[in-house]
Amino acid sequence: DGWTGQARASLSRLERASTSGLDTPDAYQVRAEAYAQIGRPASARKAYRGLLGVRPTDERARRALRQIDRTLRPTIEIGGDASVQSGDPTRNKVTSAVVPVRVRVHPAGGDAALTVSASMASFENARGTSQDRMVGLGVDAPLGNRWRVLGDATRHEFDRAQPTVTGRGEVLFAPHDRVELRLGGAREQLFSSRMSLAGEDRDGVFYGPSFSSEILAGATLHPTRRWDIWTRTMLGRTRGDHLADNTHHKVFAGAGRALSVGASTVRVGYALAWMAYRLDLGGFPPADLAGNGVSSRGVGGYFSPFAFWNHAARVDATVPLGDVATLVGGAGLGRQSVRDALTQGTDARPSSDAYLGVRVLAGPRVSLSGQVDHQNVASAFDRTT
Repeated sequence: DGWTGQARASLSRLERASTSGLDTPDAYQVRAEAYAQIGRPASARKAYRGLLGVRPTDERARRALRQIDRTLRPTIEIGGDASVQSGDPTRNKVTSAVVPVRVRVHPAGGDAALTVSASMASFENARGTSQDRMVGLGVDAPLGNRWRVLGDATRHEFDRAQPTVTGRGEVLFAPHDRVELRLGGAREQLFSSRMSLAGEDRDGVFYGPSFSSEILAGATLHPTRRWDIWTRTMLGRTRGDHLADNTHHKVFAGAGRALSVGASTVRVGYALAWMAYRLDLGGFPPADLAGNGVSSRGVGGYFSPFAFWNHAARVDATVPLGDVATLVGGAGLGRQSVRDALTQGTDARPSSDAYLGVRVLAGPRVSLSGQVDHQNVASAFDRTT
């Protein structure tokens, strides 16, 4: 009776149990399900194998083991990503295309995962096209049952801008099965315009690209097994060549409840986003070269309002289609408002987002996946859609 409905508590209880009780079918099943729940697939596989050793006719365990074996196999992902952001064709409108290749392995068949990636990105507006060649390395490593380390680093080689490195690192700690805390830092590109992504030459001066360095903290609370409440806060600084330094504060939060509808899972929730920058650097040269970022926009080429908030109700769903395909989708509808050097943000406008994706198991070792997304950010950065 070691299963308490809380994975880490159940594992701790089994560790304190007598040795004679650790090799029973129930004990193996508890360990297998608990390890799978907290993201330790190799440990879960060992427990499922033990369960099948004492209960070889357990088809549910056999199916779970096959799924975990697929997770632990080395995988190669080859794909493409394309997006179009609306706006002024010579300023903030940008068309992006990325061709990534990723290899993911579990060294020595363990719980930790290592990812190596390479990709080529193209960013285009009416003034031309810029490229960004990237190679990266990522790690996802559980340290026992309560700690986890996540991190990645990517080196960028631009057409004209200097090579640089972006990345993210986080430490997660679960003091209780219902509470998870996180602390970390990141340095990332700003996906607002071609100038912010790869830089642009205007009248002999090269502006950008822009990178945001942040420290972040967050927490997730599960009052019950189906409810979740979460929050993230970030403090950071943004820099770019021939651009003023900027600072910002961001807060994201939400709550939701997961529902089971047959074999499908539906999550109904609410999400809130707020951000504030010290300077509005949403301008572009030469028109905004005289801007100071306070009473008028300064040059930066990225969305940096004095205040922005968005809140939305949303629904997300995962729908299995037999044993070979899974459909995922979701949508949010809410209100948003922005206050920057051009507006006081007195009017709240509608906001919305939606996505739809599918993953198909095309063979024992091959799967195909695709997803389309749409975001209505009409209030953000002078965009039309």
